[in-house]
Amino acid sequence: MKQYTLIHAGQPELLDGTVWNRAPKLAIDCYPWDETGYRPPAAAQMVWTEDRFVVRFETVERELRAEARGICPVVCDDSAVELFLMPDPAHTGIYLNFEINTLCAMYLGAGTGRADNRLLREEELVPFGAQSEISLTPDGYHWRITFGIPFAYLKRHAGCGEFGPGSRMRANFYKIAEKGPCPHCGCWNPITWPEPDFHRPEFFGELLLA
Repeated sequence: MKQYTLIHAGQPELLDGTVWNRAPKLAIDCYPWDETGYRPPAAAQMVWTEDRFVVRFETVERELRAEARGICPVVCDDSAVELFLMPDPAHTGIYLNFEINTLCAMYLGAGTGRADNRLLREEELVPFGAQSEISLTPDGYHWRITFGIPFAYLKRHAGCGEFGPGSRMRANFYKIAEKGPCPHCGCWNPITWPEPDFHRPEFFGELLLA
């Protein structure tokens, strides 16, 4: 099981390039169901502040698909990145999935597995403050997206307690596009399963707050 350490970034308004330069990157480079050989380079970073986690993904893709908008159940059809986060594995098996495309559309879900995962339609996207940046490079479309996850949101939907140095969570980070010109599905912590399925919490890695 892979492990990733989150650095403390202080107040949210102080989050800048210096913080991201210090935060380690994790590579989303496992493609257990690859049939085409297309594996877009992707990485994620995650830090914590006084009141939220902040996540940043970066990837380069040959082509982009972007159709979902707002809170939508089919974000994974587009060029998207995903974080499945179990904030309090010692006390509850609930994890929350954040799936986001280049237009900052999001699937916000909660459950203990695929069978009981539900779309949180009652939420608004404003508290997550997602920002998407896209540029065209010789290698393709360079895409970076950053968003926050308020602690209050995690407590409301996962029933978890307080966060602080030494807190341990479980998670997996994904790169996906189920439709479009270049379908793919990659993960950070390897998944050993016969068919594509990100809803496998038994294969989550560990996150540690420094």
